Amino acid sequence: MSYIETKKLVLGYQNRTVIDSFDIDIPPGSIVGLIGPNGSGKTTILRALAGLLKPKSGEVHLDQKDLSEFSKQKRARLLGWVPQREAFAWSLSVEDIVTLGRAPHRGWLLPYSERDREVVNDALTRTELHPLAQRTVDKLSGGEFQRVLIARALAQEPKVLLLDEPTANLDIHHQIQVMDLVQELVKKEKMTAIIAIHDLNLAARYCERLILIDNGKARSKGSPQQVLSAENLAAVFNVEADLYRDPHGYWALGIKNGQNGASAHAHRLI
Repeated sequence: MSYIETKKLVLGYQNRTVIDSFDIDIPPGSIVGLIGPNGSGKTTILRALAGLLKPKSGEVHLDQKDLSEFSKQKRARLLGWVPQREAFAWSLSVEDIVTLGRAPHRGWLLPYSERDREVVNDALTRTELHPLAQRTVDKLSGGEFQRVLIARALAQEPKVLLLDEPTANLDIHHQIQVMDLVQELVKKEKMTAIIAIHDLNLAARYCERLILIDNGKARSKGSPQQVLSAENLAAVFNVEADLYRDPHGYWALGIKNGQNGASAHAHRLI
């Protein structure tokens, strides 16, 4: 049974079409990675799945219901949206921002309950943010701020996490920490995670299914072994590379060079 499904989805901005006839069928309890070159439309897809972008045509279904039928509050209880960047009008503390994740579960004027405080505390613990809880967001590094956005989404207790490049500003320790956390939530809480991800090695290691976006369409869908084929990598990323098992048993990419000898460019893609 699908938890998130799209049918002939067409997305874009004004007169420009970015995604054309996009179909996905994602079961509950899975980690799905959206991969593709810069500008291929990964973020656009996530925004449509979050209800932040109205489709030009086609449908988005959540738990077998049309997403457009859900109120904003109901969507926020089910979908945890983690953008790459976000600006705040006020210099709020880390704890204040994470606490905002409880808003869909209560009226705006109601006090926070003991349960709310427990959930916020757990989100801060999971993302190792307790030492920064009282620091204001304008004093955080990019990586620290990214963890705050993830913690806020966790405080929503969603059924689905939609993450837009969640590891982009993180060092290697926190990249692994964030992806391990997503994996743990999917397994223990039966959540679904859909991640737009630039790092193909992380995508191969953590995602059960990948969707390769190219020229506005899903070029390939399936397991990392199926999607990260030498043929697809050459055609979409213009690199010569092979998928292999590393000494620890994880999938990883061995990059030979770019098709035109642009080996440095190839490494940036991964």
